[in-house]
Amino acid sequence: MTLSAWDRTRLCQALAGWLPERRWFGAGDRAVERVVLAEVIDLGRGLLIVFADVSLAGEAEPRRYQLPIGLRARPGADAITFLSGVWACDAADDPALMGHLLDLIAGGGVRGSTRFTAEVPLLPAGPARRLTADQSNTSVIYGGSYVLKFFRRLFPGPHPEVEIGRAVRTPTIAPLLGVVEHEDTTLAVLQGFAAGAVSGWDLAGTPGFAGRSGALGEAVAVTHEALAEAFGRTTLSRTDIRAAVDGMRDRLARTAAEATVLAPYVGALDALLLEAGRLAVPGSPLQRVHGDLHLGQVLATGRGWLLIDFEGEPAAPIEQRAAWDSPARDVVGVLRSLDYAAGRTVDRSWATTAEREFLAGYARKSGALPDPALLRAYQLDKAIYEVGYETRNRPDWAGIPLRAVEEFVSTWGRAG
Repeated sequence: MTLSAWDRTRLCQALAGWLPERRWFGAGDRAVERVVLAEVIDLGRGLLIVFADVSLAGEAEPRRYQLPIGLRARPGADAITFLSGVWACDAADDPALMGHLLDLIAGGGVRGSTRFTAEVPLLPAGPARRLTADQSNTSVIYGGSYVLKFFRRLFPGPHPEVEIGRAVRTPTIAPLLGVVEHEDTTLAVLQGFAAGAVSGWDLAGTPGFAGRSGALGEAVAVTHEALAEAFGRTTLSRTDIRAAVDGMRDRLARTAAEATVLAPYVGALDALLLEAGRLAVPGSPLQRVHGDLHLGQVLATGRGWLLIDFEGEPAAPIEQRAAWDSPARDVVGVLRSLDYAAGRTVDRSWATTAEREFLAGYARKSGALPDPALLRAYQLDKAIYEVGYETRNRPDWAGIPLRAVEEFVSTWGRAG
């Protein structure tokens, strides 16, 4: 279907109000000033892929988002607006349209500038259903076989999820089964689905989590080794360490300017970062890592832990997400996530045990933990980032990372 000028205008107007209500939009703190439809791709059977350029208050350049839109005769809870005789709806909630998209991937080939690639022969799957725990992206499950992930905010360039999925084969990473691309931009990936799996976030703090932290540490270490084998590994020089710490200090200054709750701690945090950079020993590994690892990115399955979502920080350009980093970033991501999970419970003692077991499991498989000074620097940096993020998006959660900042300053400052 070709959208008329009237339809395009009406859809843009509706999206200006609809987008900020979506969890994956990631800009709820900024007013939408304008929405422009950059491109509309007709995939047949009432399925459109829309590229929307969204201009936000305070940002010079618009952000590009992907919107899979279904055209239906009747509205549903997923309806966006009424167009010329049809309702525009979020297609991710439509099993028939998502089944059509899976067929396109299985068949391969090109439609216009959109390429569909099946990495392996795909077997028929069960009905499609949207995964309710969506965050920065949107996932659709096909029976118990496949999961299709739409990337909502789009950036051009080789996508880390595709690069890693094609290069790495390890039981700790879900296999890449298919890809949807438009020119030089990845729109979606199809991966194997672990039926019955439970996310680490949902499991944390429950009896089912007890005793599993060590195995999670081992899985992270195995994944780091597999990434190093596929993409290579070098070591951090003194210059690398200095540059990393300088970046953290810059992030501290920028975050504190927005999140004023950090103001009482800026001096102490800056001093701790400088000290960590001074104490860090050159020679630690530098390689591809997950980049955005937390308990929501790990699944407990019958065969062990599975790491998912290797796209890195969704708001960062592709080239930044693929940059090599210290494995300490991923280790700290899990540690900070355990602290978040503990914030939901009255008794936090389980988290202390889980942190110790996780670190022991990681050291067991990798041969050693990351350099202690680097770990400290990355913990500080992550907590600072979290304060800024929560202040902008979830003010009620800001107390969790702020409490961590207070503990770090009190404990490490006194020790120093």
